[in-house]
Amino acid sequence: QPLSSFEKLNDLDDNSLHQVLRLVEFEALVVALKGAESELVRRILDLMVNSTLRERLAQATSLSQQQIQNARLELLKVARGLWLLGTLKLRERRAGSFWA
Repeated sequence: QPLSSFEKLNDLDDNSLHQVLRLVEFEALVVALKGAESELVRRILDLMVNSTLRERLAQATSLSQQQIQNARLELLKVARGLWLLGTLKLRERRAGSFWA
């Protein structure tokens, strides 16, 4: 099922992921990315090249698991809402890997 978990955001194509990022608060994004899968973090950093996200991630310390879960849920809610509106697309799968 698409977007069943925070990690499934990595299944979105770049344009769709960028749509989600534009609609979430920056600090929620920082918190949500702490300890997230490295590929998802890399893709988001690549999409937000003119942002201070990398620096904020390095500075964000002493976050509780509850804070991280709440922030991830916030991103997931935005993504699910956009999914229901039909504005998001998944990356294509070919031979076991993704092609953007």
